[in-house]
Amino acid sequence: MTSEIIIMNTDVIALAADSTITINDKKTYNGVNKIFMLSNDPPMGIMVFGLGKFENISIETLIKEYSKKTDFKKLKNIINIKNDFLRYLTEVTQATNINIFLDSHLKNFKQMINQQRNSCNELEFYQFIETFSNVEIFEFLKDIFETEKYNEKFKEIIKEYDESKINLNNLKKCFCSYIFNISTGILIAGFNKEDMFPSYVSFNIIANVNNTLLYQNMDTKLNYSGTLIIPFAQTDVIETYLSGIDANLEDEIKKYFVNIMENYICNMYDHINVEKLEKINEIKNQLTKNFKNNINSLKKDFYSPILESLDFLPREEIGNLAESLIQITSLKRKIDSNLESVGGNIDVALISKGDGFIWKKRNPYFDPKINPQFFDEKMNKNF
Repeated sequence: MTSEIIIMNTDVIALAADSTITINDKKTYNGVNKIFMLSNDPPMGIMVFGLGKFENISIETLIKEYSKKTDFKKLKNIINIKNDFLRYLTEVTQATNINIFLDSHLKNFKQMINQQRNSCNELEFYQFIETFSNVEIFEFLKDIFETEKYNEKFKEIIKEYDESKINLNNLKKCFCSYIFNISTGILIAGFNKEDMFPSYVSFNIIANVNNTLLYQNMDTKLNYSGTLIIPFAQTDVIETYLSGIDANLEDEIKKYFVNIMENYICNMYDHINVEKLEKINEIKNQLTKNFKNNINSLKKDFYSPILESLDFLPREEIGNLAESLIQITSLKRKIDSNLESVGGNIDVALISKGDGFIWKKRNPYFDPKINPQFFDEKMNKNF
């Protein structure tokens, strides 16, 4: 796992990332690069999160080789760079068959579902399924998922559970969410040749199947004249800082409020006629809705001044903010988790129209003093 962030105002983009990688949820290593320079003309950088390999090739190797071979001046803008990078990945990685890809992941998915069921009670399990099915079925899987073969495969999984609580479509969505979580996230950010304001695109690369790159778009901002702070991967600590409340605590408060209202009404059943009870239920539902809306409004009020301040912060302070938000995530994981899945040195890069791609903080895995050839040959291109 990892923690990464992009912060943008109209003048500069800050990228920050930790350097820890987690192996099989059991062991962590530091010193992994997750931010890379792509170009200074136009100024572009790339940040990766999630799986560190794509089709058994290190994503760092793929990015650096792509950067060497690409004339970014001709590509000019971030959309062209994204499409060209996807083309490159398709060409240099080995394709797999769609059925082999799906069968392999379905086997692992079934194990994951069973492990989850064995580790919690029934209510928690079905809540997990509901939460995990909050994505749409990938476009490239819609047709194949409707075939009899894959309908039967999903039915084999679902037959062990209550079909009134897990329908076939939700299970397919869960599978897509599972695939999404074990894919490689890519963020490309910078300034298009003809634009004055920054842009970024984020997407997940999933697999090279039948010489077609499977990927899922996440977000796009082009020539963006606002401010934003977006965390990636482990986002909970940063979101707590930005919203003023921990997401789990927020959920518990909302549940507590709903339970109070329901218990109050239950105690009135024997004392109120049906017509009044229906009216009270309507009022209860409206109060619950208002309560949740008020919490969301308070979060927005807490977050808005932070966003507004970004317009006036100098570049160095934008970089410091990005680094600090990764640091507090690292500190939280160090204190509350047996596995320090966020940690190590933090890399910070600043990208601006005038200065290009600048490293504010970079931690090499080697001693620069005894490796002068790196700087002579690479001209600091990928460092």
